[in-house]
Amino acid sequence: MKISEFFKNFSLHDSGIDRIVYFSDEKRMVVHLELCNYMQAGYQEGEPELVPGHLEFLDVSGLDVDPPLSTIDWEIMSGEISSGGHVAERDRDDYQAAEFLIHVTNFRTHENTLYTIRFLCRDVVWTATITHMSEGQ
Repeated sequence: MKISEFFKNFSLHDSGIDRIVYFSDEKRMVVHLELCNYMQAGYQEGEPELVPGHLEFLDVSGLDVDPPLSTIDWEIMSGEISSGGHVAERDRDDYQAAEFLIHVTNFRTHENTLYTIRFLCRDVVWTATITHMSEGQ
């Protein structure tokens, strides 16, 4: 789905990020997160409030992260999406632009850092991770 369509259907505000991985040779970025399901338009009481899964951004170009992604140690850090969305004025040909502001917390130092992520991509795919509880749990 296109970035513009994705942001018409999903809100990422306050979703927790466990890891971001950029595969430069594949031009693909994967964001592992817990989607705040209760922030979604179709949310109904009784559904899980948080849904684990990942966003996969395909055919990524012009990735700009400040500070660099390499400064995040996901073993001792995690993030939360403050804002994110489609930036229509930066679209180019078949590529649509996105921008995210992410607060990253270091659990050892308690330091918080704001990361800005900007990029173009052709498509984004949301995949929820299905977890099944065994009987009696």
